[in-house]
Amino acid sequence: MKILLAVTTLTLLVCSEAQCYLLDYAPFANADAYQACSMSSPLFKEIKSSGSIKWQREYLVENGAETTEIQVFAHTDKGIFASIATQDKPNSTTKPFHIGVLPFAFEKVLAIDLNQDHKKDFVFISWTGGVGIAGSTSYVTFALSSEQGYQALQTTTFAPKESDFIEINGECKFMHTSLIYGEEGQDGKAHNYWVYNLFGFESQSMTPQNNVDARFPKWIMYSSKPNHTATRQLTTAQKQRLWQQEEELFVIPGYYTDIAD
Repeated sequence: MKILLAVTTLTLLVCSEAQCYLLDYAPFANADAYQACSMSSPLFKEIKSSGSIKWQREYLVENGAETTEIQVFAHTDKGIFASIATQDKPNSTTKPFHIGVLPFAFEKVLAIDLNQDHKKDFVFISWTGGVGIAGSTSYVTFALSSEQGYQALQTTTFAPKESDFIEINGECKFMHTSLIYGEEGQDGKAHNYWVYNLFGFESQSMTPQNNVDARFPKWIMYSSKPNHTATRQLTTAQKQRLWQQEEELFVIPGYYTDIAD
């Protein structure tokens, strides 16, 4: 009985409010409403670590005619980091960039061509360590390719998953999820809203691209029952004002560091 209770408690802790109910507020009731981008989840091998490095993984990814080597490791005090290099190119290694805070919270790496340069870009997902409804927020770090190497950008979103990368007109877009507390709506009350926006990639930048699909941005009122319908509670001006406050903190440049510091 004690074991059963322990497992049940752990399940409740892991299954936060957002994880349990976010599917009830997905932007489309039908998952076939859009096509997922082509991607892979690279395999890794564990690398022996010591000292302040709690664990380390190595990923080798075929990237056109080259092989990309990714190192992901957790520092006891400084968080989780990644670095990227091209095999047989000694000067190609990036400085380690920050992808997460808690050493045990790393989730996965995805390989996707986001900026249409026919080279794989990489997406690193790490849980933020939030509690309550924020327990489903994760850091998503995009390492975007160029002839000069990889550049990291980071955002935070709710419950990121492979199906958040949507192919539209042959290009891969990222569907970001926010939870925003709204202003007084048509019913005279303020509500919470799940907000979905599309972002696209060009070279080493990430920009809003809702204009490529008329279904975005989509605001869905957080209620007591499943809801996939765009809200009519807020005016366009209200949505723009509320989203502007959110967008100011949306994408930040990658944080690079010398771990030895």
